[in-house]
Amino acid sequence: MQLRLPAWVVVLLVVAVASGAFIGAEKVERIFQAKYGMIELTPEPTRRMPRTRLALAGTLAVVVLASLAWTSPGPDTAPVPMTELAPLDVAEAIIARDPTLVIFDLRADRTSRGIPGARPLDDSTAAAALAELAPTSRVVVFDESGTRHETAPGWPRALRYHSVRGGLAGWQAEVITPVAPGFDLVSRGAAERQRMVGAFFSGAGANAAPPPPARTGGAAGAGSGGKKRTGGC
Repeated sequence: MQLRLPAWVVVLLVVAVASGAFIGAEKVERIFQAKYGMIELTPEPTRRMPRTRLALAGTLAVVVLASLAWTSPGPDTAPVPMTELAPLDVAEAIIARDPTLVIFDLRADRTSRGIPGARPLDDSTAAAALAELAPTSRVVVFDESGTRHETAPGWPRALRYHSVRGGLAGWQAEVITPVAPGFDLVSRGAAERQRMVGAFFSGAGANAAPPPPARTGGAAGAGSGGKKRTGGC
C-alpha cells in the first residue's frame, strides 16, 4: 500500500509518534509510581538521557528515509508512446487551422524546408517548451524519416503526442508529390484530394484559401440539383 505522501511528511510523522511514545511512557511510569510505588518502566534518568533520545529519534528518521528511498518509486520519466498520423491528415489539420495542433521540428539539420508552421525543438529544451503548452494541445513532431515513436525523458506526460508517419520524407512523398489516380472512383477521389492539398502547400502556400472539400456525391444532380423537367409548363 502506498501512502502517496512526501518522504519528509512520513519522517515527521514517525518521529512524532516515537517522541510521543517516549513521553507517554514517562507519564505512565509516574502514574503507576504514585499509585503502586517505584516501577521501572524507563531507565534511570541521567544527564545523557536527552542526547540518547535524540540519537534514537535521529536513527529512526534515517532508517525511515533509507527505506523510503529504497522502496518509493522516483518520478515517472518513462517514455510515452506517440500515435502515428498520416502526413495527409496532418496537412488537413493545418488547413482547417486546428487550434489544438502544435507541430515541432525535431530534425538536427533544418536548412531544408519542413512542415509549414512547425517550431524547432531540441531535446535539451523540449521539456521546458512543452510545459508551457495548454493541456488540450495535440503535439505533432517529425524528424527526417519518422524514427521518433516515443517521447524523451522529462517530457510532460499529460499532453497528447503524435508523430508524422515517415517524417519529413513521408510528408514530401504523400503531400507535396502528386499521386497518379487509379481506375476506380475511390482512388480517383483520393488522388484529387491529395492534389488539392499538395497544391495548397507547394503552390499558393499555407496562408492561401483552403482547397474545397472532397466531393461525396456522384455526378448526377451536381449540375442543376434535380431531375430535368420535360414537357409543358
